[in-house]
Amino acid sequence: MPKYRTWVDARKDPERREMRKQTPKDIGSGTMRLALHLSDTELQYLELMNPDTLGHPDSKVHDAEWGRFINHPESSPYRVNKT
Repeated sequence: MPKYRTWVDARKDPERREMRKQTPKDIGSGTMRLALHLSDTELQYLELMNPDTLGHPDSKVHDAEWGRFINHPESSPYRVNKT
């Protein structure tokens, strides 16, 4: 059974494919790299359908769960960087 309930907006797939072809760029002060690319609808779905993890109301739990999700295999459709 999957850990997360996910849904992929097919309209975003072409954009993610193009982003994956690009050389990863650091953002901020050069210490961060974009990991996921989600549509607003995908984000809302993930948070609504995963209320105990990705949609948790406590910001510390919420942020920690998103960190776990980024490294989880189920986030692969949303990933734009392999590194």
